Amino acid sequence: MENKCFTVRTKCVAVRTNQWNLQAVRHVPGFKVDSMRSDNREIPKHMEIHHPMSRIRQMKVAACFDLILQRSIFSIDQDEYVQSMSIRILFPFFFILFFFGCADKEPALPAPTPLPKLVVANASFPEGNTQEVFMFPVQVSGSSDDLVHIGYETRDGTAQAERDYAPVWGELSFGPGTVDTIHLIPIKFYGNILSEEDEYFELHFFNGKNILPTDTSVTITILNDDEPFPEYPGYQTPPEYDGMELIWQDEFDIAFYESKWQVAESGNWFNNELQYYGRANLEVGKGLLTITAKEENYAGHDYTSARIYTQDKFEFRFGRVDIRARMPEGKGIWPALWMLGANRNEIGWPECGEVDIMEMRGSNPSRVCGTLHYQNGDGNHQNSGAQCFSYLSKKFSEEFHVFSIIWDENGISWYVNDLKFNEEKFEDLNLGNAPNPFQREFYLLMNVAVGGNYDGDPDESTVFPQKMEVDYVRVFQEKG
Repeated sequence: MENKCFTVRTKCVAVRTNQWNLQAVRHVPGFKVDSMRSDNREIPKHMEIHHPMSRIRQMKVAACFDLILQRSIFSIDQDEYVQSMSIRILFPFFFILFFFGCADKEPALPAPTPLPKLVVANASFPEGNTQEVFMFPVQVSGSSDDLVHIGYETRDGTAQAERDYAPVWGELSFGPGTVDTIHLIPIKFYGNILSEEDEYFELHFFNGKNILPTDTSVTITILNDDEPFPEYPGYQTPPEYDGMELIWQDEFDIAFYESKWQVAESGNWFNNELQYYGRANLEVGKGLLTITAKEENYAGHDYTSARIYTQDKFEFRFGRVDIRARMPEGKGIWPALWMLGANRNEIGWPECGEVDIMEMRGSNPSRVCGTLHYQNGDGNHQNSGAQCFSYLSKKFSEEFHVFSIIWDENGISWYVNDLKFNEEKFEDLNLGNAPNPFQREFYLLMNVAVGGNYDGDPDESTVFPQKMEVDYVRVFQEKG
């Protein structure tokens, strides 16, 4: 009998056998004769059989197969070419018996640990009137064999970053093996006293590692908790004009924006004024900016008040300015809405130019004036001559009025409640050879002075405190 042996190859059991055995193996389920080689044409001497199995199982099957071929019942001389029918029938059954007996099942691999998942939910918080910090919870449900990472960032909705809330971004990390761990993300809200609709923004999660997919967002709603502003009586101008665009504004409906205004802090002023200007006399609330003049001793002065201005923050050339305000009153009270040339610090006053949009003597609260100041051809200060708007019985302290100018390259016109009361053409100014300062950029100022040359000092009839209230300041320019 031919020497029986086996070799193990990937996905293959190779056995040397006789032709009669080959015929039997052909009947084994799942096996495939891959090749046969013979030393002569009559008797095949070698064959390879294939079956899909692992390397361990291949070795076991090959060993079993070799064992079968060595049993005495199959010890038939290879010269006996014609085999008995009983052997051809029984061989497959013996092979199957040994195959399943020897080829044990592979051990099952342990099931992988399921990935944890992100647990977050929509949230809402009251807005408040100041800056408030709220903690947003982020939870991971389940455990991980590895460190869990989750990226996050805020995205604007109707609520805007830096106006309504402070944007946040970063990455959260959860240690391996943790279960139901919670992290808190601090989010700052910018509260205000403005009555408005509820607003929202999104907190987005992304780039999760060792966690179920986390490309998701939740909605955070800022709940308005303010009462509507009262309706302040008086005239109002529209928020837009045909052919013009709004280039700057302050509605004073949230807070005092130091990004828009500078605040004077000094007691050294011209015109023999008596006040000390400081931040303490400035307030924003219920949709109004309020400058309060007080009779009090501070830093060697008997009165305090406030002045704000847009120098180095907002400067412009030509356009329309609307300022809605209610005036104070009383002897020695001097409210003013005005402009100075942006180059004042370099060349000084009056060469820089001055535009008085509105100034009023508190002793005559029914009359306001508009004026230009400049340096004439002789190098001296000159004004255009005050032109004024007066009521017969109404006072500017009783309700709100809109004080406006329209300024272009040819001149400036003054308005109260859209009624023009003054106009100056630049060609009529006594400039001589001096440059026209009103062709350059200017900045805005608002203040309430106490005492000085314009209306004299307060007397026993003057009542303190006195307030100038400003509803809005808007600046428009022609489109294009």
